[in-house]
Amino acid sequence: MSQKSTTQTQQATEAQPLAEWSQAYMETAAALGASWYDFVGERFHAYAHVIDNVSHCHDLNEAWKAQASFGQETFKAYSDQAAKVSGLMKQAAKGNGGNAMR
Repeated sequence: MSQKSTTQTQQATEAQPLAEWSQAYMETAAALGASWYDFVGERFHAYAHVIDNVSHCHDLNEAWKAQASFGQETFKAYSDQAAKVSGLMKQAAKGNGGNAMR
């Protein structure tokens, strides 16, 4: 009986890190999904905004400036998103869920 109790305790102890990892994985997946949806929504808004800006330009120079500014903002947005995803992945690798990044 003592052997069975010890075995059950050992199995429960071994399963706990797996359960914690699984929880961290699910939290990270949820955080990545939410982050991606937020990012895509922001990008669509930015695309619509630049189209509106360009449509109100009076000459090609204004349109070029609007598009160049948009290009810079887009590069920064994608860089920031990549850093955010990288941070989430690092947290997951450490066993922390995506909630640690919010």
